[in-house]
Amino acid sequence: MKNIRLRKGILSVLFAGFTLVSLSSCGKKNEDEKAENQVGYVDVENPKSLSSSEFVFYNCGDHDDVGISNQDRLLKKCDERDISAGIIIGSDAESLLEIFEDVEYTKSVIEKNNVDLPIYFNVDKIMSNDKLSYVDKANLISEYLNLVWQNNIYVGLYGTSSNLVFLDKYCMSISDKYDCFVVDDGIVKYDGNYSFIQNKDGSVISNYRSDEFDDDISKMIKSNGFNCKENFSQTGFYKFELNDNIDKVALKYDLSVNDILSFNGISREDLIPGIILRIPNQIQNKTISVFPTLNRQNSALYRGIDISFYQGDISSERFEKLSGQIDFAILKISEQQDKNFSLLREDPKFRDYYNKCVESDISVGGYYVTHATNTDEAIKEAKLIIDGIKGLNITFPIYIDYENTKDSIYEDEFYEIKKNNEFKKMLESVNELFLDAGFRFGIYTNLSTYSDMVSMIGQEELEKYEIWLSKPNDYKRTNFVVDEGPVCKTNDGSLSYPCDMNQVSWSISDLGIGNSSGCVDYNLCYKDYKAPKEIIKLPPEQIFDTKEYKRIDKKRVFNNIINFGGITAGLLFSVYVIGHRRKIKRKLIKLFKLAKYKCNKIVPSKELVKKPQRVH
Repeated sequence: MKNIRLRKGILSVLFAGFTLVSLSSCGKKNEDEKAENQVGYVDVENPKSLSSSEFVFYNCGDHDDVGISNQDRLLKKCDERDISAGIIIGSDAESLLEIFEDVEYTKSVIEKNNVDLPIYFNVDKIMSNDKLSYVDKANLISEYLNLVWQNNIYVGLYGTSSNLVFLDKYCMSISDKYDCFVVDDGIVKYDGNYSFIQNKDGSVISNYRSDEFDDDISKMIKSNGFNCKENFSQTGFYKFELNDNIDKVALKYDLSVNDILSFNGISREDLIPGIILRIPNQIQNKTISVFPTLNRQNSALYRGIDISFYQGDISSERFEKLSGQIDFAILKISEQQDKNFSLLREDPKFRDYYNKCVESDISVGGYYVTHATNTDEAIKEAKLIIDGIKGLNITFPIYIDYENTKDSIYEDEFYEIKKNNEFKKMLESVNELFLDAGFRFGIYTNLSTYSDMVSMIGQEELEKYEIWLSKPNDYKRTNFVVDEGPVCKTNDGSLSYPCDMNQVSWSISDLGIGNSSGCVDYNLCYKDYKAPKEIIKLPPEQIFDTKEYKRIDKKRVFNNIINFGGITAGLLFSVYVIGHRRKIKRKLIKLFKLAKYKCNKIVPSKELVKKPQRVH
């Protein structure tokens, strides 16, 4: 037997080196041979039927569960009879906010009950949610484990053997880091660390072994101070005072303002002195650690983020704090708003973010999302953008964002460009415009779209521009700090291309500037773009004028109205003629006769008309 080893890492949930015992031998033991915590059950309605040598786990659901009062009652009965009990927290979370709520809920269960066995997080619903990518699933699960562990709660993973295998193989490494509770859905294929196995008949067998604690996992939990509300990292509440600023409160806890407001179900207008804010599972004044110091022996020169209005209202204090963590920020400039290419919309936060970057000595780059399908549209768009940013202190490139994604309403654009065979001409024309205006020009896209671009015009042609590539969605959060050099590739190596900047992860959530999913992109740059320039700040008014696009749009609408009116009038006249054809015929005959009569009537000439004689 091996002694237990405590793993100190922040995402590690302890316990490697367990010696597993075969299920058959455990099942054959007599009652008097059972060690404590050896055989147990799930959701026992009558704890009186259990002996003190047995244990039980209760499914407590998630933060939306309404049946927890019954589980509280059963947990209290277990405590009265000295029966070890643990809980299983279910979750169908699709966002970090829901994970925050699940963690708060877990803490509330422990605050009310004596839980001396592990808390296991049920991953089955998250793993079966097809709306979530592999990275989404890994982020949600690891965030829960991380935050619960920070509150000194002994936590592990619960799920079917197949889901645990899938999680470990495709989403995040768990086999050597996390203790698990395996539900046997056939033959147990999960080969990582697990302390409990739930059989098909509902019985649970413990595989936990430790000489130090006499094979009693509850003794280990108690002796280490786990699952004790007195050891929680913080209370999770903040009293909003008269002179408080919500931006500074968010900065204090490394959360975004949106996270705090959403978590409390309030808006900024509700922030009155004396209101109590719940702070979701964050440790007060914790140090940001997501950006490790770059090893200058590696090829990455700079690290940075890319942001848009989706990151919300980022305060000047937040930018000042970020200045010690990042070297640059790539800001969204604009995006076309309809498929007719009739309205260019400026990103609502571009001017604000630019000024705050300048104030915080953070270098700036930009990108614009285009939906142009021909050279004329691309040139027109580029000219408007250049007019708006001309003279600004933008040292990193301006990237054109072209992504061929199946779920986009613009999915046919890329194929339209390919059909027109204009992609090379488009890039050359736009590049020339930006270079003449004093800006570097680049391409931002994902690996699969870049592969399509290579097939269209060749890699040598593309390498004339600054290349910024994003890894696919299966990139694991646990590996985001890996510097692979100036190359972007899939995890399996099926696609690999050189690049000047690599978006190595979109899942950083510890900066307090996340989007609706609590995340922000992280980038490694391998090229020196930090050329010194005069610092110019943006005026408060709109950065570029879209009147040209609006005039084109109005003219099109006016012409359409005229055409529609003419067609409608013609149709109405035709209907009238058909309905009154006899009456119209009679009037036409009458008019014809009258005209003929007038034509045949003799009119005397002027010479024959006698003038009246003046009488003297």
